[in-house]
Amino acid sequence: EPYEGKGASVTFRPEGSDHETRRNVDFIYQPVRNAQGAVVGIFVQGHDVTDTVQAAQRQRLMIDELNHRVKNSFAAVIGLLNLQARNHTDPALREAVAQAASRIATLARVHDQLYRDPESDHLPLAAFASGLLADLDRALTGTVRAEILVPKELLLSVNAATALGQVMAELVGNAIKHAGREHLPIVEVTLATVGESRLLLSVADNGPGLPPGFDPAARHGLGMRILSVYSDQLDADLTCTNTPEGGAMFRLDFPVR
Repeated sequence: EPYEGKGASVTFRPEGSDHETRRNVDFIYQPVRNAQGAVVGIFVQGHDVTDTVQAAQRQRLMIDELNHRVKNSFAAVIGLLNLQARNHTDPALREAVAQAASRIATLARVHDQLYRDPESDHLPLAAFASGLLADLDRALTGTVRAEILVPKELLLSVNAATALGQVMAELVGNAIKHAGREHLPIVEVTLATVGESRLLLSVADNGPGLPPGFDPAARHGLGMRILSVYSDQLDADLTCTNTPEGGAMFRLDFPVR
């Protein structure tokens, strides 16, 4: 059967030279058959693509260096914001800066997943969600308990993963904020598949719960506006209620895409 090679590394010894040289070659070889179908020779054809291969390698190195610098920049900004949040004496300012850090951490997590597989426009959902929730657990003053009940191979588009990450960061941050007024906040996050084509995100806390008649659409704070914008991007159904124990619970039902 014919065989095709792309960018294969081949060592040559030019005629009249004692030195070998290595080049990259695209080639194809296939058997030559006689009238009876017996192989009587091999036909080989190729051309030198060394310059193209080396240019692609240089580009890959430049992209790797750029991604490394972006990752370090994200980490530096997040670290500075967290430091500033700890140094603020005003609780409202401290909370606002900490929430800004968590939003940037979400973008950093998306970038990190893309850096691991730059050829893909989809992310492994389980790894992305688990990593982001672990980041939030470390960054926020409270306990985040995560239960990720989705297949490891399930992929989510980059845009959907970014929107979901921002929703998770807002819901967890708000839960920590409101549940922690009287005691150490505990936030329970569950992400699960619903049938074959939908996902359900649930975020519940151990705080005082939502007031009667609470309507997220009627709230005008930045957090709720962000939640509304990204829920719309996910084409999600957002509901909220109180848990049997009295804490607040938000649920997001949205399609896999």
